[in-house]
Amino acid sequence: MLRSVAVAEYIIAILCSILSTCLVFLIFKRRSLSKTWSDSEPMALLFISILLTSLASIILSVQWMLVSLELISDSADNTWFLLIGGLFFVVIQLFYVTATLGVFTQRIFIVLFPYKCPKKFDKFILAMVLTISLSLVVIVFTGNIVDLPRNVPPFSNGCLAFNCSNILTRIYGYISIICLSIVTLSAGILFQVLFIKWKGTIHKRKEEKLNNFARYAFFSRVLFETTPFVIDVVLNAFDIRIGNYVGTYGMLGGVFDMTLTTILYYTVVVRKTYAAARTQVSVVNTTGPVTN
Repeated sequence: MLRSVAVAEYIIAILCSILSTCLVFLIFKRRSLSKTWSDSEPMALLFISILLTSLASIILSVQWMLVSLELISDSADNTWFLLIGGLFFVVIQLFYVTATLGVFTQRIFIVLFPYKCPKKFDKFILAMVLTISLSLVVIVFTGNIVDLPRNVPPFSNGCLAFNCSNILTRIYGYISIICLSIVTLSAGILFQVLFIKWKGTIHKRKEEKLNNFARYAFFSRVLFETTPFVIDVVLNAFDIRIGNYVGTYGMLGGVFDMTLTTILYYTVVVRKTYAAARTQVSVVNTTGPVTN
């Protein structure tokens, strides 16, 4: 693919990651991480995963932008430098997907049991997310380190993305992401079905906004994460590495999903909550104290 196109894609990924980071900090400015964690561990984990994914995507983008600009050669001496950055992005992406699964699972519980306190269930979700994430990190890292090709160039001529490099053992990442994506997609679909079925159930205003956020985030994930990944898996089965032609579309899809998810939370939850609070204060100031 054209080097200029690859550089443009990496610049877009960096800008989206910076935007996501700024929005998360803006969200924390309105409501701190400690308060968010106290309210909902799964939602706090999602924000933490977004910050880490932003960092990982920036590192990966800078690395492969340098490759695209021919500032990093295909020498075997650069194998570890490119491998660590790529694997860091892969495992953090798995953490982000698992955190998303945690949010969907929490929403399912709240839709089914609107009058029960979700605190104990949130602890279960927290343990589930951390256990799954750490297990997949061990599998992906160990598998790629053990099966790392020796004394081979990290990328071939025309490859300007990690997903078409010679140093990535795809089977571990693919199996992990496929299994995790199937579970996350199933949880998202179940949440959508239950939300429609129990739409008339009375929820707190805050829970309604979080439910709407989770619904929109599900569609964002299907569009930007699931669809490109399925296409990639199918093409790789026929030994077609689409990364050679369109660049880092998998990473771009993940970054777009992360950015849109952050924007959705800020607009659907934070801004509406802040606007409602300002309206309430304005009404109180206008009416003034009630006197006898």
